[in-house]
Amino acid sequence: MGRQVYIHRLNTILLSSKYETCLPQRLTTMMLRSLLSGLLLAATLVASAQKVASYRCAPAQVRTYWNGPDGKPLGSFQDLVAAHPKIRFAMNGGMYASNLSPVGLYVEGGKQLKPLRRINNPKVNFGIQPQGVFGIRNGSAFVEPVGSYETKGVTYATQSAPMLVVEGKRNPNLPVGLHLVRNGVGILPDGRVLLAVSEDAVTFHQFADWFLRQGCRTALYLDGNVSEYWVKGRDPWGRFGPFIAVD
Repeated sequence: MGRQVYIHRLNTILLSSKYETCLPQRLTTMMLRSLLSGLLLAATLVASAQKVASYRCAPAQVRTYWNGPDGKPLGSFQDLVAAHPKIRFAMNGGMYASNLSPVGLYVEGGKQLKPLRRINNPKVNFGIQPQGVFGIRNGSAFVEPVGSYETKGVTYATQSAPMLVVEGKRNPNLPVGLHLVRNGVGILPDGRVLLAVSEDAVTFHQFADWFLRQGCRTALYLDGNVSEYWVKGRDPWGRFGPFIAVD
């Protein structure tokens, strides 16, 4: 039953002479308005709810993976798990080119395999400011703008854009509209890493607000539309570039 239809029927029932009460008309009207407001609020809350698959972990558990033992991109979650069977959770780890190579900075096992790439172009997601980097540095997780990035002590890192949350606030440069399945990463108040993939199509604003509700002061958008995740018992398909995994 649609919301408007439901409210119309409720209005008819409460004001029908068949259900007439001895309450003063003013009080009856106030009660009706209050009830209708509550229904509208409930409908709004239901409409704004999104399903998000998320995984919280210590920085020491985080890895980035791209190439397999043969030096070629792993490409799929199936090949990723076959090469690293101890993985507990994984998701695509940033934007990538048609050859499955990362489009920006990529660090794995302390080795920088792709350099930082600075682009300022609001017409493409990777160029929306601020661009950001997620990584592990000296045992601690971070999400920071590319302008603040320092290489010393970094063991794992991936670059993407735009940042969703900057210093505890939603990035004001986020585009409006366009609902897509998206994934991202944030840092929780206790220093743990929050990996997330929306299971419903969401906007940039909705996804950023979700990270804010979890308490993240920084969060980075990783990719959209193609976003997927793996856990035991789930077998996602697709071809991907870098991965972020939890061992």
